[in-house]
Amino acid sequence: MRDSKLLTIIGYILIFILLSPIIAASIYLAIGGSLFYFIVIYSRVKYGKSDVRAGKEYKLVSTLLTLAAILVVYIVYRKNGLEFDIFTWRDFFVCQGIAFISFLPLVWYHKKRIDSFKANKN
Repeated sequence: MRDSKLLTIIGYILIFILLSPIIAASIYLAIGGSLFYFIVIYSRVKYGKSDVRAGKEYKLVSTLLTLAAILVVYIVYRKNGLEFDIFTWRDFFVCQGIAFISFLPLVWYHKKRIDSFKANKN
């Protein structure tokens, strides 16, 4: 049986169209997550483990920001009559926004930790 080149090209285009949202979401997650993981891994490799109790305030602020962001999203959704469904793009990006906001204090803590080691070294 002989394949048609036109059907093959159309098939590849359809596959690309179907997979492009997944590719876009993966790139978004890779970029956002890589910032946090890079700074944590860099801090640990370069300057060793941190004390378990170190950065407790930042962890508490991160937890409170997470809860506050979830509460705000809940209020907004309830007020506008929206339902949460993780398989929609809107709700997927809302979850990513909550995660981004809640990790900011931890990234700041690790950045300050790295800066303090660099300042003590000089």
